Amino acid sequence: MHNAPTGGNAGNDYIDHHKIDPHKPEKPIKISDYRMPGSIGSIIQGFKTVTQRVIRYNDKYHAFEWQRDYHDHIIRNAGEYDRIAAYIRNNRPEWELKHGAMIPPP
Repeated sequence: MHNAPTGGNAGNDYIDHHKIDPHKPEKPIKISDYRMPGSIGSIIQGFKTVTQRVIRYNDKYHAFEWQRDYHDHIIRNAGEYDRIAAYIRNNRPEWELKHGAMIPPP
């Protein structure tokens, strides 16, 4: 971690481990939610903000919220896309085989 000039941004820095309470285990602490303009994280954050407002505008979905603390994964190549698409295709049948129950269709 580094210091930023007064009034500046030190970037997306983390403290790797920090003891908060001697009776609780160590855990990483995020210093800032600041996202660099134009970064993928900033673009995704903007997309979620706009779509949430549009979806909530419809009275039927006024309580819509994106899943909290969910980490989006950016697909970066065809192999990754194929792996994720196969998971989506196969997830329902595999779940039904494992649990012996049908999932109602969406």
